[in-house]
Amino acid sequence: MIYKNTTTFAVKKRIFRNTPGPGSPFAGAKRLLHTPNSMSFLANTEEFPLEINTAVSGSIGLSFYNITSITVDWGDGTRQTNDTVFDGATGLWRFSIVNRGDNVISAVLPWSFGFHTYADFATNPNHVVTIYYNASTLAEISINNCVMPIQDFAFGFSQHENMILFNLNGIIIQPGSSSTTEGSFLSLDLKNIEYCESLRSLGLTNCFAYTSIYYGAIPELLLQRPLTNLGFGDNGFLLKTFEDSHMNDIVKCKDTLLTLTMAYQIKDINVDGDPALPANWIELINLNRFHASTFRWTTPPPLLNDITWLTDLLLRGSAANVMTSWGDLGNLVNLKVFWMSQNSLLDPVCPAYLANFTKLKEFNVAANYKDGRPGAMDTFIMTMYNVIIPAADMTEAGDAFRNVVFNCGRVSANDGTSVPSGSFTEPAGYEQGMSNGIASDDTDTTHSLERLWVLTNQYQWACNYAT
Repeated sequence: MIYKNTTTFAVKKRIFRNTPGPGSPFAGAKRLLHTPNSMSFLANTEEFPLEINTAVSGSIGLSFYNITSITVDWGDGTRQTNDTVFDGATGLWRFSIVNRGDNVISAVLPWSFGFHTYADFATNPNHVVTIYYNASTLAEISINNCVMPIQDFAFGFSQHENMILFNLNGIIIQPGSSSTTEGSFLSLDLKNIEYCESLRSLGLTNCFAYTSIYYGAIPELLLQRPLTNLGFGDNGFLLKTFEDSHMNDIVKCKDTLLTLTMAYQIKDINVDGDPALPANWIELINLNRFHASTFRWTTPPPLLNDITWLTDLLLRGSAANVMTSWGDLGNLVNLKVFWMSQNSLLDPVCPAYLANFTKLKEFNVAANYKDGRPGAMDTFIMTMYNVIIPAADMTEAGDAFRNVVFNCGRVSANDGTSVPSGSFTEPAGYEQGMSNGIASDDTDTTHSLERLWVLTNQYQWACNYAT
């Protein structure tokens, strides 16, 4: 990007450039050029990082192949230094600065080191935060759900040749701004990504909106890499054809792509009706996981039912964008993980096709059925039970619908998710390995918790529900 009439000056090896005057989409923005072993952010909020809402955590996380120390210069004369913490699940050493929303209910992770509050914010509202680290051993960078002022993010991909994951997700540009007109995150410069030869997982949300140099189109150079995981999203994808947005070109990664994640909707502007998916995505023969959120579908896209090799399907709605129908997904007999969550208008009658998912090990319908829809939660649990039980293996001799993690609870505190009726106790007539006590044709909706008790004790489910 070329800036006219710029002024440059150096501060602690970082270069700031003033951006163009009124009329430019980047008016008032600053550009930070990063040095090896550090990255910098502009902060104009009293807390950094600041979460985008109370239901999520705002975080900047780094992961390394070896134990190392991280120093954060908060830009107000204070610093903090922490050693990374080993994560046995990944074999990586992790560090993150995290600001948890007030309604976040997930556990605090041992590598989370809190956030910073600026005591001088009233008199000095603008700061530069710099994180110092060892780039040669860095494996992953992930920035999630943060509020930041408009700025360019000149990340040095060429200095991180061993990095395997780079993720930007849910970034909102300064408080109260519109994601339609100011939604590009830091106008990320991707030109030198080719030097990061180890990169296999790439997540870019809010990088393709109106102000971005990549407005509405995934750069082709990204799709020429052997990516195993690709995530993207922005409202900019609503106003292009699939050819112009390069959605059709994602199949160039078909030999390696395992996970595809969409945050926000995509749409071919020449196609009317419920937004579809590109028809050639059926060629993604190695795709195991498809995740989508903040979509504008009313029912799952029909193409998904043809990608029969999927093992993990997540369709998560939002406050303004939810599905009302379960659609037809009955061909997905290989699903082990199925999320249809945060769709607050979703039909409470469980679809009959769920009986086909005998390999299922995780089923999430959290925050679907709320107090504003009386009886919806109990209807869903009753119909789910009645669909699953005839296909489930009551004993350990089989595996169908056994050891499932089931979540029909809240996603944040006080989100209005309904409490199931009944009592979490053994129903009359229950006998281990012989009888459930509640028949699969029983339509009484007042015994939801008794049904969950049966699933927990007879079929070894782990059930999470609102209380």
